[in-house]
Amino acid sequence: MRMSRVSRAVMFGVALVAVVAYIAGGQTYRPPYADCQHWGQTIGVAESRHSCNRYSGAIGAFASAYAGGGAAEAKQYLYIDVPTRAQVSVDATITYVGGTVAYGFAAFAGTQAVWEIDGAQSRQDIDPAFGYDDIAQKVIDLALLGAGGIGSVAQAAEAIGLIYNAAQLASALDQLMQAGKAKQFHIRFSFDAAPGMHVVGVGFRVNVSGAITGSAFAVMAGQVSSIAVTGLGGPVILNVPGLGTVSAGAGGRTVVIQSAGPVIEYALQYGTTYQQGEVGANQSLTLNIPHYAAFSLTIARPVEGKIGWIHARENDNRIVYVTKRG
Repeated sequence: MRMSRVSRAVMFGVALVAVVAYIAGGQTYRPPYADCQHWGQTIGVAESRHSCNRYSGAIGAFASAYAGGGAAEAKQYLYIDVPTRAQVSVDATITYVGGTVAYGFAAFAGTQAVWEIDGAQSRQDIDPAFGYDDIAQKVIDLALLGAGGIGSVAQAAEAIGLIYNAAQLASALDQLMQAGKAKQFHIRFSFDAAPGMHVVGVGFRVNVSGAITGSAFAVMAGQVSSIAVTGLGGPVILNVPGLGTVSAGAGGRTVVIQSAGPVIEYALQYGTTYQQGEVGANQSLTLNIPHYAAFSLTIARPVEGKIGWIHARENDNRIVYVTKRG
């Protein structure tokens, strides 16, 4: 068995700055993404080619088999920072050119949507959009955006990763869509996200197998056009290391206190209203805040020598604030 892989390079402080997001109702992301990965393997007489480019969102996968099997896969990745526990939903749109063909007895070629949540991968079969022979030249034409001298579909699947211009790739795929030579599909999933950083990947995979009496070919080339993310958490307003965070809740009418370990003592005050209590160790608590009014919130753990304070006002579901911590 032969296997090839290009691993994700976690680029904190560089790419991550542009693509990490706090979940605040919903946001749609487009290239460039945080990172990408492409992977393939073969058994027997088979071939696997694959590529990706995080700047353009390009992904490509090709596999062929005569007496064995092969697979190729490519994905784009997004890093999501969730300040408080949330049910996060993802809806990715992938635009692509591709198809399959199998000749003879016992040959197989298939295409799949793939997605990954914090390293755990899932796959789902999708119907090939076109016949392989009908679409082969379109795959090559698309890859010529990244490199010249491409003479085969296998080479094209690798050259897709050389496309850096996201707008140019999107325009070419849109023209193919209008001509009926490209398709789109969605990958939709949800997961329960604990506070912290989560890694989400989306893309596609091709699988083939062949025997002495048959052969198979499969190719997919295109772009992760967008990744829409929605959830229940909000941006962090106050972070007191070793104590916890205060985040804007869904819709801008609540705040969420999240313990980073110790019990948190809190006090919320606005007008003549005064509310106080505790948040358990490693627990969270959602507080309603006044509408069109100013309020103050203190979180503290005197025995730990830690305190944080917010003075804020909500208006039209937006919170403006100043903070202090010690």
